[in-house]
Amino acid sequence: PVAAEEEEKKPLTKPKFTKIEKIMPDGKGINVMVKCMKAPEGVAGSDSLKEVVCGDDTGIVTVSLRAEEHAAVCTVGSSIRVQNATVRMVKGHIRLVADKWAAFKPAAEALDFTVKEDNDISATEFELKDMDGA
Repeated sequence: PVAAEEEEKKPLTKPKFTKIEKIMPDGKGINVMVKCMKAPEGVAGSDSLKEVVCGDDTGIVTVSLRAEEHAAVCTVGSSIRVQNATVRMVKGHIRLVADKWAAFKPAAEALDFTVKEDNDISATEFELKDMDGA
C-alpha cells in the first residue's frame, strides 16, 4: 500500500487547539484544553458511558467518555488535553465524544484560566436544518 508509506513520511504537525465556543454540531477532530468542572457521572441506560462537564475560558461542554482510564483523569479542577474528539448530537444538544480514537489525558501543565461557566454549549439546543431548501 503506497498510501501508508506516504503517510509515514509527513512530519507530525503540532495539533491546533480550538476553544469550546467554536465547537460546531458537525465538529470532528476537535482538540481542546479544558478543565474538569464536574466529576464523571454514569449515563442512564448505559453501563460504560459517562459524562463529564469540562470547560475553558470561552465556555463549558459536556464530554462523553467510554473508557475507564479517560474517566479516571477527570477529577474536578484537573487540566485535561482532549485531542481528536468528535461531536455527537444528543437530542439536539452537543456532546463532545472522546472515543477510542481520541486522546484524553492530563495536560502537561495546569491550565491557568477561569472557566466561563455561563456559556454552556451543551445546553444550547440545535435544530436540524433541512439543506434542500438552501
